Amino acid sequence: MFADDVASIADTVCGSQRQLNVLQIFCKDNLLNVNTKETKIVIFRNGARPSSKGKWFYEGNELLIEQSFTYVGITFSSALSLNRMAEDNCVKRKRALNSILASINIFNIYNNSYK
Repeated sequence: MFADDVASIADTVCGSQRQLNVLQIFCKDNLLNVNTKETKIVIFRNGARPSSKGKWFYEGNELLIEQSFTYVGITFSSALSLNRMAEDNCVKRKRALNSILASINIFNIYNNSYK
């Protein structure tokens, strides 16, 4: 069985580790696995430097701390900035618009060739 995404939020290192421990027990009880290589920890700090004491573990594996992650299409950055999310959305929208314009051009060429 595969689960898509899980997100958890805590306001302390201990609280976050406690949530990981509960997840570990739940997954073990339900015969589920977590891909720790794809698991991300992001510390939202609003400009402050994170403590070097914060470490998180899942099944004995230390989880890496990332500067940002994307969850359900929205990019969250550790600095709580909306700029990264806006930039990512602009890139996605430009790609979609270019695809639509290319399709319109192909459709017009196709239709004009039969006139």
